[in-house]
Amino acid sequence: MISEMHEVTPDFLQLLISGGETIDVEFKGEEHVALSDHQLIGALVCLANRLSSKSGWLLIGVEDDGRITGARPRHNTITELISISFQRLLPLGLALRFHRIFRYAKSIIKISLP
Repeated sequence: MISEMHEVTPDFLQLLISGGETIDVEFKGEEHVALSDHQLIGALVCLANRLSSKSGWLLIGVEDDGRITGARPRHNTITELISISFQRLLPLGLALRFHRIFRYAKSIIKISLP
């Protein structure tokens, strides 16, 4: 079981990825096409509205099959992701946490929701 307060480390990230996508974990790969703002917000809204008492995790730069392909440069800027997310999601009152983690020389953005 994944701890709700677990430190964000490359090993913890690998644990999330090895468990695959679930109601609490969503992968958004950018290998072929960059993730649009609309897709980002849609994924966060879906995670926020799921019926679960666990934290939700959005991993940008991880393909649906678990391959780490890395976040594209546009999404490597945490500040921009925070800005986009809060502009569109502020009325929902979501407490989002953003982290950038490097695994196998690839950047992965992890956004968590309570």
